[in-house]
Amino acid sequence: SWSDNGKYLVLGGSSTKGDFGIFVALEKHRVYGNYQTIQLIIILLVVSAIVLLGVITLYTRRVVYAPLRELLIAMKKIENGEQSLRLPDKADTVEFRQINNSFNQMIDTIVNLRMRSYEERIQFDEATLKYVQLQIKPHFFLNALTTIHSMSYQNRNEEIRDYIERLSRNVRYLFKSGMHTVPLTEEIEHIKDYIAMQEILYPGCVFDFIDIDEKKNLKTLSETDQMTGLLNRVSGEKRVAAAMKKGKGGLFILLDVDHFKFFNDTYGHGVGDKVIINVAHCLKSAFRDNDIVFRLGGDEFSAYAEYVHTEESANKVIKRFIDGLKEIVIPELEGHPINASIGAIVVKNGVLEDFAQCYKLVDDGVYASKKIDGSAVTFAKQ
Repeated sequence: SWSDNGKYLVLGGSSTKGDFGIFVALEKHRVYGNYQTIQLIIILLVVSAIVLLGVITLYTRRVVYAPLRELLIAMKKIENGEQSLRLPDKADTVEFRQINNSFNQMIDTIVNLRMRSYEERIQFDEATLKYVQLQIKPHFFLNALTTIHSMSYQNRNEEIRDYIERLSRNVRYLFKSGMHTVPLTEEIEHIKDYIAMQEILYPGCVFDFIDIDEKKNLKTLSETDQMTGLLNRVSGEKRVAAAMKKGKGGLFILLDVDHFKFFNDTYGHGVGDKVIINVAHCLKSAFRDNDIVFRLGGDEFSAYAEYVHTEESANKVIKRFIDGLKEIVIPELEGHPINASIGAIVVKNGVLEDFAQCYKLVDDGVYASKKIDGSAVTFAKQ
């Protein structure tokens, strides 16, 4: 038991050998001294174990769980069609670096095999189409000659002349080189000629209709660049030349995208198309709705804005375009910036400028701008 003042622990008892007792008094700090040290050590061990477990959990999450989750997400995205997606080359462990590299190589191989398969299929289809065309053309011509011969016996001379005129256009169209793709307007005209020939052959028996607004849609299709939605070269240059003849003056620019061939060759034509579409959007956004913005072809664009009579005003417009280029985000480019080399000229108000001469001046400006790193503009002098 403890002493009355609580400072000593008293242990002992009466002896069985005599009339006496043996007692021992221990100071309190001697009783609890070692026990408190053991308690402290146990607490420290528990805390250390908890901290170590947390560190191991975080490390495992970063080194194992996060890369596995990233791999699963990438596989899901690729399954959904994002075939350009690749895993990062850097990883915290050698094993996952090897896994990422092997995964990327596997996807590259699959994509290349698929592209090769598509190309072989296209070549096969083109060869089949060419073979069918070779088979159809002789029969078509023989039937046409037979029809003309038959109508000549019926003295249908006006119809024969109309038939031959349409036949000649049809023949020129069929023998045209590069018929992999054709403008919709040409295809429709070809179809109209063919139907008209059948109407001559079978009067009152052939009926047709084309569900398209010919006055609006066909004209729009013939003037529009199908990839970007801008005006095409022919319609754009025609409008700029007409505007310059009015003598109202304005800003005329010509530009092309820097290193576009590198983008195409390195990342594929699909990524190249994305670059073209984004640049077209930036150019359209930088100019007003009534300005003339058009694509010349490839990575070349042009624009004309009336009533922009000073280089200061012109620079504001061009700066809007260059700032827009900086905001373009195309993940496949891996951080490569999109820049443009620009040639520009400010046509003074009241000056009648020749389009061809202006084009030559701004084209020289484009080549001068190419010598400058990043997006740049060079103004030509009148």
